[in-house]
Amino acid sequence: MRVTSLSTYALHFFLKISNPNPTKLYRLPKIHKPGCAMRLVVSFLSTLPYWLCEYLNRWINNNIPFQPRFSLQNTSDLVEIIRDPIIPDNSLLISFDVVSLYTNVPLDPTFDYIDQLLSKTNINSSSKEEFISFLLQTCLQSNICQFQNRIHEFKDGLLMESLLYSLLANIFMDSLVLSSSLKVKRF
Repeated sequence: MRVTSLSTYALHFFLKISNPNPTKLYRLPKIHKPGCAMRLVVSFLSTLPYWLCEYLNRWINNNIPFQPRFSLQNTSDLVEIIRDPIIPDNSLLISFDVVSLYTNVPLDPTFDYIDQLLSKTNINSSSKEEFISFLLQTCLQSNICQFQNRIHEFKDGLLMESLLYSLLANIFMDSLVLSSSLKVKRF
């Protein structure tokens, strides 16, 4: 059964977590970087927002016609795009290498863009739009994690390791490119 077809009653039990734990934060070494910097990673399993994030990720993917216009899925995607391009002489190649993307995603502009996307859908009522926005904000209000037995709160930005947060990061990056003054064309 697809998550989007669950009744309200079934959804209640789907989203309920027994014995929730705070999100666990741990570090992994970036062995390919000089000085062996650390990458912060979180584990969402058994946390309060885990199933809600999963549900919202599926709901958004099934109900909002969002396709990142300028993102690459993988290296094969890049190779396919640049295989036989016809590039005008006055063109520039722009590539963004974002450092700490998730923790630097500003939530308010991201929510504003999601609201714009929601308003363009075939959702029957504004109350449903408001409810989805409320659920997204609920997911992100629990933006806390535990590291070395101490609780840390992220006031803005996203934690990693959630498909929903990956989607939100893509939505933010897409809105950033669209709101820039650059005239961007994908060849």
